Amino acid sequence: MSFDISFMDDDSETIQLKEKHDHKGGTYALGGTEFACLNVTYNYSTHFYKVIQGGIRTFNQERAETIKPILEKAIEQMSDETANDDYWDGTEGNARKALMNLLALAELVLAEAPDAIVEVS
Repeated sequence: MSFDISFMDDDSETIQLKEKHDHKGGTYALGGTEFACLNVTYNYSTHFYKVIQGGIRTFNQERAETIKPILEKAIEQMSDETANDDYWDGTEGNARKALMNLLALAELVLAEAPDAIVEVS
């Protein structure tokens, strides 16, 4: 189980960025993708609930600019000491790394499509 997080335009289409990104989650495109989306494992949920009121699903239908400061604050509150190379390991450090990837993607989106809406499924 996982969260598919996409940044959508006014036509409810996933935003295509001008350049490819290589932010990896539970699934990813080899060589990167221009689509503004990220898959994050549900294994990190307990950590998300600790630093994001209501967890990551509360981002659904919010503007990218709205979630950016929430992500920044959440990342500041989390430790990276337990991060490891096993993506599926539900450690706080791995959860923090996923939020850092989501923040980096949100920043790319905001530079190109400031009115983007987040969709979490």
